[in-house]
Amino acid sequence: MLKLWLIHPVLMLILPPKHDGLIFAETHNLFSTYFDIPLITPAVTQGAIYIIRNPLDVVISVSDHFGLEMDKAVDFVNNPNGSSAPTETMVRQIFSSWTKNVEHWTLNPTVSVLAVRYEDLHEHPA
Repeated sequence: MLKLWLIHPVLMLILPPKHDGLIFAETHNLFSTYFDIPLITPAVTQGAIYIIRNPLDVVISVSDHFGLEMDKAVDFVNNPNGSSAPTETMVRQIFSSWTKNVEHWTLNPTVSVLAVRYEDLHEHPA
């Protein structure tokens, strides 16, 4: 299978002009690089809304989503090499551990980031 992550930076340069210059994209990626390829392309990223969720709730969500026992879900969330497997319709996402992901998005990113707690969105969606 084609290593889709290799074309990620190219897609990030091609997509915005095809959508009037502004698109919204959801990702679980770390704000970093993978094999020296940026997972988030600062040249075409105006900013980000980073939703931070309580890691205890993330473990429950991961357990449910991936069908893992709770101990395995804890390991998954703490894995510094955490990633999703690529599929025919999705590229691999490199998210690292919960802690590293939060650090990379909130400590000195090269784009403007608005951090919002998931729990606050639930309590006050507007």
